[in-house]
Amino acid sequence: SGVIIHRYQNYKNKHLSMYTTNPSRTIQDQSRPLTLAICLMSYKNSVPVEAGYTPYSKHRDISISAQFLLEAPPTLHYSAIMKTSHIAKTLSPNSRNIQGSYIEPLRRVVATVFVGLTAFLSILMAVAPQASASNPSRIVSLSLASDEILLDMLPTCGGLTRIAGLSVFVDDPSSSSVVNAAKSIKGRVHSEPESMFALKPDLVIAASFNRPELIKMIRDRKVPLLMLDSFASAKDISDHIQKIGDTIGCPKEANEIKSRFEADITPAPPRANALRVLSYNRDLTVMGKDTLFDDLVTRSGGVNAASSAGLSHWPRIDTETLLRLKPDKIIILGADNAKQRIEIKSHAAWGRLDAVKKNQFIFLDPKIALSTSHYFGRAVAALRQRLSDKP
Repeated sequence: SGVIIHRYQNYKNKHLSMYTTNPSRTIQDQSRPLTLAICLMSYKNSVPVEAGYTPYSKHRDISISAQFLLEAPPTLHYSAIMKTSHIAKTLSPNSRNIQGSYIEPLRRVVATVFVGLTAFLSILMAVAPQASASNPSRIVSLSLASDEILLDMLPTCGGLTRIAGLSVFVDDPSSSSVVNAAKSIKGRVHSEPESMFALKPDLVIAASFNRPELIKMIRDRKVPLLMLDSFASAKDISDHIQKIGDTIGCPKEANEIKSRFEADITPAPPRANALRVLSYNRDLTVMGKDTLFDDLVTRSGGVNAASSAGLSHWPRIDTETLLRLKPDKIIILGADNAKQRIEIKSHAAWGRLDAVKKNQFIFLDPKIALSTSHYFGRAVAALRQRLSDKP
């Protein structure tokens, strides 16, 4: 690490001070937390007993606390265990085995070696967790969004073996675009927390819509956690890609995926008579502003009729409001089939719209239209094409 620790004993003030090779910076100023176990050899009572020290007997000998090194707390500690030993007796000023003139130089040499060795071991302990945090090898994903991003990012960045578990939604062909890629990963996270903790993750990637009690359990157990917070626009997806890439040590792969995604979602040129569209749901729930659907329609060159009417998120409207929206096209998430068309035409409210009577339907694959990953870009391309089709 290049950090050299000097031992300095102030006999007047009876305390120890630790310095780095850079006199303008203290240990606490270092960018990486440094944990030291100070091996101290000194004359009896020349150094006061402070918190963290075990009072020593008439003979002086210090050994490193293994527990202290393993815990490696993120602050500077002084820890020593003093005990009587053969070495302590040998190095005692009262010892008759060594002449007094040799004791002080020998004591300083032994102390310097002990401090240097302890510092080196402590630095190794401090570095090891950092490397693991930046390159997790047992990643667990709790949402389809991070499932899809990880499965496309990791093949060229350490391999899919870095994934310990995925969400159960990854295996649903109606919502997942990576069903085949996910088959090589055995671990799945179900609704119960035990299925996740059993995978022994060193990083959990969760979303804002995951259960709050589960997120709390992850934090309480101090498992490293990456939260994907917002899913209201394509920009949020782009930010998530970069965030995941930076966290798992794959910034290059993240940039490549993000570049392709941003090319796919480039907004269509403005149109003078842009078509007004509305999302279909049997219970009259529509998608308005601050939703991915609204961003999808806008980037595809259309106008979201619900958004233009001032509706936000996912409001449930009445028949009168629906009729006032007057959409040109109805977007239905699912495959085009006769059953779906009969259902909407026979609906008491939807059936009264001119767009429904004229069969102005656009069917979109829900696994891309509702995607919260980079596969959302495919929905933009598909809807843009459909909106440019002649009636």
